Amino acid sequence: MKRYLAGIWAGLAASALLLGNVSPAEARDRVVFSLFTPPKIPITWALFRPWIEDLNAALEDKVVIKVPAKPLAPAPRQMDVVTQGLADGGFVLNGFILRRVPHVSYSFLPQMSVSSEADGVAMWRTYKKFFEPKQAFKDVKVLSFFSGPASYLYSVRKAPIRTLDDFRGLKIWTPPGPQAALLSQLGAAVVPGPGVRVYHIVSKHTVDAFAGLPLTDAQGFNVAQFIGSVTDIPRSLLQPTFTVFFSKEKWKKFPSDVREVFADLSGEAFARRGRAWDDFENKAIAEHRSKSGKPWVSPDAGLMARIVEIAGKMQQAWVKQMNGLGIDGQAALDFHMATAKAVFEERN
Repeated sequence: MKRYLAGIWAGLAASALLLGNVSPAEARDRVVFSLFTPPKIPITWALFRPWIEDLNAALEDKVVIKVPAKPLAPAPRQMDVVTQGLADGGFVLNGFILRRVPHVSYSFLPQMSVSSEADGVAMWRTYKKFFEPKQAFKDVKVLSFFSGPASYLYSVRKAPIRTLDDFRGLKIWTPPGPQAALLSQLGAAVVPGPGVRVYHIVSKHTVDAFAGLPLTDAQGFNVAQFIGSVTDIPRSLLQPTFTVFFSKEKWKKFPSDVREVFADLSGEAFARRGRAWDDFENKAIAEHRSKSGKPWVSPDAGLMARIVEIAGKMQQAWVKQMNGLGIDGQAALDFHMATAKAVFEERN
């Protein structure tokens, strides 16, 4: 708690520096958006920076969106940053809100990945059809969702990870959530945590492997240098998915024309910005495979069968949970997968 409060006070100081040189009249028209990710990863430079620039241009100074110079709080606390009034908007890895909003957890399950763009668009359409009518997000105004590309399993040892036996005694970092549970069931000792902490863990040789990051994120977080081999699991163990949101109070204060600008550039339009991430990921993979000399391997039949089995049980557990909340879970899951497939086929 002390560490969290210290982070909040540091965030307040950063906001004060950001807004301290403007008059009260100007300050009312300024929006603080919490962007905590490092500048070198695609989330920052391919999605949010261009989006904010486009919003500021379209808003024509009616509202000016600003990003604090330093993160306002750790990655897991991004929704708290907004609900507690420290920022007006932000985004969060869905793995950190699985209890708060269990509806989104299906997007974080293993064996769900199609592409960054396709998965993001499918999430938005699924939310509008199934979850928004049930007021799944009670604390914030949802602006959009987005997804990363498929993630990989990276060994930092020389031996590639291909079989169930390879997981015995394997110590591995991964984001928290269903993938961490799956890796535990495969026999690994899991060290979960946010992506911004992965370098500290991997560089100190605390783990034997890491998982849950697209290659571009592994590069952006500066851990690609430690990759010994890459295991490419069809449909992936994890595709990192995120929710973009705004303060409900701030949203209500916007005039209708400002809300319209946000709506036009958010929702599905923002989710489709994942196309840039897909393109950069594909380029990074091609370069890594041709230049790094590190092996890329596939799981053997036994490991793949076990992954599919565990993932299927997780999906059905989510369906049952949604049914209990008055939502047809199987219909939502099927709708998402059909939509993601259709979006992908439209583009490829």
